[in-house]
Amino acid sequence: MKDHPITELIPPPATPTGPETGSAPDPGRLCLFGGPYVVRAGHHLTVPEGSKRLLVFIALHSGRLDRRHVAGTLWPYGDDERAAGNLRSALWRLKGAGISVVEADKCSLWLRAGTTIDVQVLSEWASRLIAGEAAPADMRVPRWDPDAVDLLPGWYDDWVI
Repeated sequence: MKDHPITELIPPPATPTGPETGSAPDPGRLCLFGGPYVVRAGHHLTVPEGSKRLLVFIALHSGRLDRRHVAGTLWPYGDDERAAGNLRSALWRLKGAGISVVEADKCSLWLRAGTTIDVQVLSEWASRLIAGEAAPADMRVPRWDPDAVDLLPGWYDDWVI
């Protein structure tokens, strides 16, 4: 399946190096425009329905996120144990779909090093243009459908808006 037109603005992510990364494969590009979905090694990976909100929440927040905060925000109805179970299930579904952009430990969640997010790349590009610091490569904009820039259409959660 062809990448979403906005993702043509995104260069391939650099391969992470260093002792903490070992020989881990590239996690891929996380696409929120027209998504969410992940593109890794030229393959379009569909995000399981039960994991979409989790993946988008982590992508729209930077750094490490407290698991309890994420679970409570995404699953506010019910008790903490139920929300934590929903979070574990969403993480399990991502792994089952071959999507490895989220890292987790006992207390935190974060995006894996080397993960590129289309919204972030587009924001950085716009910032360079506005600041008058655009490189010649920034001026090459591929043809794309303006309707393709709908970011998470139909999502009405408070944290998305």
